[in-house]
Amino acid sequence: MPDILSFDYMVERSKPWIDFKDIDQFGPLAERLAHQAANESRELQEIFTDLGSTAATLVAKHSVLADAGRGGGWPAFNAAISTGVAGDMATASRLLNSAYDSIGAWRPDLQRLLVPFIDAAKSPVSFNQFVAGTINTQRAQYGLGPVSGLIEAATL
Repeated sequence: MPDILSFDYMVERSKPWIDFKDIDQFGPLAERLAHQAANESRELQEIFTDLGSTAATLVAKHSVLADAGRGGGWPAFNAAISTGVAGDMATASRLLNSAYDSIGAWRPDLQRLLVPFIDAAKSPVSFNQFVAGTINTQRAQYGLGPVSGLIEAATL
């Protein structure tokens, strides 16, 4: 299996484990959990309306973690990708280097995954092409079609 990178964000809420005893007990609890998931999906749609809001949200999340002494890592990577695609290459480069350094502290074998992103961050065009290519390559590995419009949307 090839290396897979993900770009992710999670709504931090309690997600209880529900033991199945019988349908009468499980049904209402599962329905309540489904409503919670639907509400969280709507919340995510409101948060991530465009590239700018996505970048701002992920940078803010990374900043909160950094202020708590837990900066860098994959949250920095996620923020770097979004800021780079949104055209802020200085912030993207700073965050990619932070991710590289902090990931190297605990998993130096994974640093190699970030090097191509760092190299591509020298220009918005090369970065957007690299990110779109990475996404589409990974989608193809799962039998999914390419995503189009990422580069065009990011360079408007």
